[in-house]
Amino acid sequence: MKDSFRKSTFNDMSLPGRRLHDPRTIRAMAHPLRLRLLELLFTGGPLTASRCAEQVGESPASCSFHLRQLAKYGYVEEAGGGRGRERPWRAVVEMAEIRESELTGEASLAADALARVLGDRQAELRDAYRLARRDYPKAWQDAAVEINVATFATVEELAEFKRRVKELALEFADRHAEPADRPPGAEPVALTVHAFPMRPPKEQP
Repeated sequence: MKDSFRKSTFNDMSLPGRRLHDPRTIRAMAHPLRLRLLELLFTGGPLTASRCAEQVGESPASCSFHLRQLAKYGYVEEAGGGRGRERPWRAVVEMAEIRESELTGEASLAADALARVLGDRQAELRDAYRLARRDYPKAWQDAAVEINVATFATVEELAEFKRRVKELALEFADRHAEPADRPPGAEPVALTVHAFPMRPPKEQP
């Protein structure tokens, strides 16, 4: 699964903040368009449903519906001003935590659905960058990174790796709220880390 929304997605959604157990709240995010709308609000918001529609290629009515659903479950809120589909929305700057090991039944299925949507979106972003990477300035090409390592680690070492990666990523977490908090030249960046056992559970000693 992924760690959460401020908007950061780490592996197993364990950041301080709102703990999500309700399957409806989790499943509210498990929709490709809603995830895309959240990205827009975090990187360029506040935005109206009409402005969102222009950027995602959907109708204003569809975007308005999905923004209201996101608001219903606490992911976005009205930014004030405007009317109807022309009222602006902004993402709620709050960490949300999902610990999959604590979920059962419908909540566990909802977390699986969310994991699939997040994984698909991350793959889309990665593929889009790969196709366009030579069009970026050389400095951005050199700074971008993809690391694939197959190694051996104890569960304690993996937990420590997770802690250190999250600590590093959290240095960037507060920049969504206020553009003034971002250094000059800052651009939206997708930070994705996966680290998990390769051997199937039944084969574990």
